[in-house]
Amino acid sequence: MKVSVEYIVIGREKKYPDVAGEVYVPDNWSDEQIKKWFEERHHNLGGKGVIVVNVEHL
Repeated sequence: MKVSVEYIVIGREKKYPDVAGEVYVPDNWSDEQIKKWFEERHHNLGGKGVIVVNVEHL
């Protein structure tokens, strides 16, 4: 399934979140599984990781 993930880089908070526009994940994953996976996958981004704000199914 294709989703769009809005996230904030920890330590680089700004007015609007960054967006990963086309992320492919297994069809049976819940939003919570997608958030956890994305945050773990990007744990070093900006030196501190990311926080997922929203997951939109495309």
